[in-house]
Amino acid sequence: MLIVISGFAIVGCDFNTPKGKLPPFLSVTPAPKFPALIVPENFSPTPITADEVKSMESFKNIEHKRGHDLLESKMIQLEGFKSINENLKNITEDELKFLGPVEGYSPGMTIEEYSDQVIQQMMVEAEKFPVPVLVEFRYEIVSWIYRLQSLKQVCTPENSEECLILGKLSEKYLLLRERIIEMTGRKYAEEIRNK
Repeated sequence: MLIVISGFAIVGCDFNTPKGKLPPFLSVTPAPKFPALIVPENFSPTPITADEVKSMESFKNIEHKRGHDLLESKMIQLEGFKSINENLKNITEDELKFLGPVEGYSPGMTIEEYSDQVIQQMMVEAEKFPVPVLVEFRYEIVSWIYRLQSLKQVCTPENSEECLILGKLSEKYLLLRERIIEMTGRKYAEEIRNK
């Protein structure tokens, strides 16, 4: 599980909720419960807002201060992503017993298949968030998408498979962002009605 979590941290998907606590779905049963997450062909994300741009600029500044925006750093991150994808597919039942249960993961899954489980579980968990937390969560998702797109800038023929995965993950996180926007609008309307 440490391999998986550290891998997602490399691409900025640290599983932290806006309150900084690990979601409860990281420590339950190791079996997929969602089908593959499919991004519709006609999917068109909501335009980025000024607040999201401000949040992304703040994230970019942090990345710059850490040196994560340097070409060499991006190459190392992309190599790490490749390694994680390969290792994730090769985790055996015995290793999984040692690591402990990871909800949604089963041996042989690719990083994309496991991400489908994580993203859909985030959608379920987000239903419990109040509006302010949903807004902060959306900002965090935008930073994840930025990180994924930033890594794609150093793609070469040697890592084209990983770059294809990064593109697919970006689209799926855009879909997650869209669901969060829908939830926020619905919950905000409910709050107004209940006043």
